[in-house]
Amino acid sequence: MKPLKFHFLNICAIVCLQGFGQTVLDLREPLGPYDVGFKVIHTYDYSRNFEGKHKQTKHPEGKNHYRPMQIGIWYPAEKSESSDLMKYEDYYLLKAHETGLLKDADTLRQMVIRESDPIEENQLLRELNSNVFASWDAKPVMGKFPTIIYAPSWWSTTFENELLFEFLASNGFIVLSSPSMGPKTREMPINELGITTQARDMEFLIGTAIGLSNADAGKLAVAGFSLGGLSNVFVASRDVAIKAWIGLDPSVHELYGIFKDSPYYDYSNFKMPTLFINSETFIHSLPFYEKLVYSDSYVFDLPFLTHTDLASQFLKLNLTHSALSEADMEKKIFGYNLICNYTLAFLQGVFHEDLKFGDMVAKKLIVSLRDKKMGVKFKSKKGLPRPKELTQALFKEDQKSIKVFLTSLNTSNGKFPYPEGEFRKIVFNVLKSNEKLGNEILELYGEFYPKSFYNDVVSHITPNESGIMFKTIYEFNGDCSFTYEQINHSAHRLFMSELPEEGIKYFELNQKLYPENYMANFNLGLGYFWLSEFGEAKHYFNRCLELNPDKRYEGLAHDFLKKV
Repeated sequence: MKPLKFHFLNICAIVCLQGFGQTVLDLREPLGPYDVGFKVIHTYDYSRNFEGKHKQTKHPEGKNHYRPMQIGIWYPAEKSESSDLMKYEDYYLLKAHETGLLKDADTLRQMVIRESDPIEENQLLRELNSNVFASWDAKPVMGKFPTIIYAPSWWSTTFENELLFEFLASNGFIVLSSPSMGPKTREMPINELGITTQARDMEFLIGTAIGLSNADAGKLAVAGFSLGGLSNVFVASRDVAIKAWIGLDPSVHELYGIFKDSPYYDYSNFKMPTLFINSETFIHSLPFYEKLVYSDSYVFDLPFLTHTDLASQFLKLNLTHSALSEADMEKKIFGYNLICNYTLAFLQGVFHEDLKFGDMVAKKLIVSLRDKKMGVKFKSKKGLPRPKELTQALFKEDQKSIKVFLTSLNTSNGKFPYPEGEFRKIVFNVLKSNEKLGNEILELYGEFYPKSFYNDVVSHITPNESGIMFKTIYEFNGDCSFTYEQINHSAHRLFMSELPEEGIKYFELNQKLYPENYMANFNLGLGYFWLSEFGEAKHYFNRCLELNPDKRYEGLAHDFLKKV
């Protein structure tokens, strides 16, 4: 028989702290078909050092301090009438072991309570003594389950969102989490180094998850709250194994500059379905979401929640430490239950039902009348086809309707939706297979992106020549925007390939596009020199000198003038 606590959930979500065994925050939604098991692994990442304050109990010969890895794992467990539920204290005391295992239990407990969040001690003790939904090392259910790698917020704990983790585990998901710690110490810096450190921790957890007998390595998601949501982006941008992402007030919006300046700023890497759940703080500016191109994306705005209401550890603190009315407490607990429901619906749609965008919105994530009354807002956008997929679709279209086909794609503010660099991939793919259609697409490129190179280029060469040169430049540079460097590199490659008559065309175009660039003039002179057209070579070497070149090019121009 389940403990009475489970039956009480459907009666009232707010539990007063009047006695032991009760908690201030509970799920009013029924748990899933499984019991919840929990285990913790204390190990080390031997590829990284760490300046631990406490003596580490596991490392070779005690000579070095390696990065401690505390990994909490929530998983579906077999039904058992005899399972003893853990206490919240079992989670809370994990805080003492984050930088290495300690042995003295009594001292440990007092230390954690003494260094705990600002909450009245009797209230904390009641909460610590309340039951949770998980049981230590419960027998796992046989089979393979989708797995979520969770990144907590700045400087936060393994169990930051333990109530969400238990809810997901009861519904057939495995969750792994570890504390947010800095590169060398427990203190987590808010900068790219700190974010990269947490991203590496998540990748360590991915390796751990793949080694679990009940984890489905082909169904892997990442999730994160606040700063952890930015670390998620670093991981998802470079790991093709990630099939879904959940951001709870992810700081990729708030700290967008860190992402934009990082090596992972490439939206073409984000192709997995994404779910954003935002509090009142994060609903107004969503730069990361707005620029997602290929990802089916879903956003829930919960304006009645504050930032810290999105994690059960902090919400419990808010409910006990703040002078909230009963109505305000009800809103917060209701909102947290919504977060659990939206997250579960998204994950089930992605991993269990393989729903496409339209069905996901219609069957799983559309806001109910109940939610609308609370002010919840929902929006979504369908991911665009990838360049390869769009190229294939173009070949199937009637060529007369190419422009109509392209402009029928999702638009944002009336603009063509593809990032310019991504559309260049499409132009190149089409040019390789169908020159006529490729030239048509290239002409549309100039229309869709009026500030691009196209109109300037075709003022010097024909549209057909621009298509040929575009393809060559792309092949040699992995991109083509007709920059000086791309054109110059392509010209040199053609000369080295013993195609000087082709190469000189690129030197000539570069000089026309960049007439005041002394390097462009020197290289055109060099091209003519190689072709033994010494009169033209002399002209452009002299032109280089007129443009006040640096010492190197000044010397080179004088040397070649002597030779001609």
